[in-house]
Amino acid sequence: MSWDVTDHMYGWAKDGCGKSPSEVCHGYPKMMRKVLRRELGMSKDGADLFLESCCEGNWDRLHETGPEGSLTAAQYADDLLGLIEYASDRLSWDRVLRIQWLYMRLRDRVVETGC
Repeated sequence: MSWDVTDHMYGWAKDGCGKSPSEVCHGYPKMMRKVLRRELGMSKDGADLFLESCCEGNWDRLHETGPEGSLTAAQYADDLLGLIEYASDRLSWDRVLRIQWLYMRLRDRVVETGC
């Protein structure tokens, strides 16, 4: 069977519907690592570093705005799944970064709340 990034991402997002924010958060790295490696040509170490630290830092634009600061883990999980589904057939670095930013915020919420 050949690799198809659209099927991979879209299928993962659809499978994530109804799962807890924690389950979505924990499943994301494996899904995105495969995209980064197979579709975007990253090495394993590069993909791991991207997943661990991309969209962190002290640049103001990487921080949540006031309204974003009030979102729950469930809201971030829904937004993440929706963007992955949307971007699955039109992948670009811009969309990968937006997806990663949502994941990092979801990860923060899951760690903070334990859900």
